Amino acid sequence: MAEAFARVYGKGKIEPFSAGSRPSWQVNPMAIESMREVGYDLSTHRSKSLSELPDLEYDLVVTMGCGDQCPWVRAKERRDWELPDPKTMSLDEARRLRNLIQSRVKLLIDRSRSVEFFEGQFQRQVKSRDFQLNPFERLALDYVHGATLDLGCGMGNLALESARRGCTVTAIDASPTAIARIRETAQEEHLPVEATEAELTDFRIGSEYDTIVAIGLLMFFPKSRALAMLRDIQARVRPGGRAIVNVLIEGTTYLDMFTPGEYYLFRREELIDRFADWVVEVARYDDFPAAVDSVKAFVTLIARKPSAGG
Repeated sequence: MAEAFARVYGKGKIEPFSAGSRPSWQVNPMAIESMREVGYDLSTHRSKSLSELPDLEYDLVVTMGCGDQCPWVRAKERRDWELPDPKTMSLDEARRLRNLIQSRVKLLIDRSRSVEFFEGQFQRQVKSRDFQLNPFERLALDYVHGATLDLGCGMGNLALESARRGCTVTAIDASPTAIARIRETAQEEHLPVEATEAELTDFRIGSEYDTIVAIGLLMFFPKSRALAMLRDIQARVRPGGRAIVNVLIEGTTYLDMFTPGEYYLFRREELIDRFADWVVEVARYDDFPAAVDSVKAFVTLIARKPSAGG
């Protein structure tokens, strides 16, 4: 199913393959029927062995739930989607699995517009050695403390400077260029920074932090995902800790970096409303001119989570 959807949504962009370590040599009838319902004839496919794949290094390998037990295939990037085994599924269960795979494949392909937009920008910054803090990072720096998560960290300028000031930092981004630069700098300077390349469309925060930073991130997801990430951030800040969030808001007219239909411009007062139970330390609005007489309208919120005792 994943290969089928990749062929549909990635036509002209990618060359998908699928295979298994223990192929049955035939496609699951429930998978065939569920795909027939969305207009794709999966009966023309067959289950294949890994030995039938071309012997090359793939740009991306996605495994379906085998984790560390997955056979080794050379790849520049690896992900595990942790999907259930469809062998004993009913048709209704196969439909739900089909819908999940469809959405993940589509997001994986559609992410290219925003990710590639910044990947190109980051490559230019590395080449020019342009590692200055942006205005939002400069504003945030004095409020970052303790164990810090920089979610969507970009080039890592804030993450690295926070580590220089004594913070222990976890930096997460989808850009391989950015993560490589952060790791190299942290190693050279012996900084307490753990940099991880991760797809953020289904990322969940696994620990609690004194500070969680999300500058210029949440607007790159549909509304439901953006708000789910915001709730995850709020839940994972320790009592007395801070959330530092910067997003584009309504009034923004420069949209070239977005995948159509896959972004969310927050309402002007929405962040403040969603942190109503927190102590808001900074709420700043900024408008910046962009290309072709367009505008980027931002809000930056720095809020402290109430301590357990109030």
